[in-house]
Amino acid sequence: MKLTNVYPQMKTKTQSKPEVKRSSENGSGNRAQPANASSASTDRVELSPESRDIQTIRSILDETPAIRSERVDVIKDLIARGEYTIDPKDIANKMLESFLNDAPYDV
Repeated sequence: MKLTNVYPQMKTKTQSKPEVKRSSENGSGNRAQPANASSASTDRVELSPESRDIQTIRSILDETPAIRSERVDVIKDLIARGEYTIDPKDIANKMLESFLNDAPYDV
């Protein structure tokens, strides 16, 4: 039996692009202005709420260490002393539980 699309790619709700709004103080709407023009023109980008959420999550993840080195050191010490034991049944149960929770269908 061949299983396909067991884990389909996640898609975001909206594939929105940042919106760029151009404004000028003189209101002429002329986009082609020289770089040293006396009238001040500003560009403004408005991000969607989803994009702001993604930026917040990304900054939190950037501050979070990828490896909890203190936990790794404790486990290394336990292994070196021969005191670190693993129950194979617990590992198997957790693997099955993870598989069943991630399954795209009802079991």
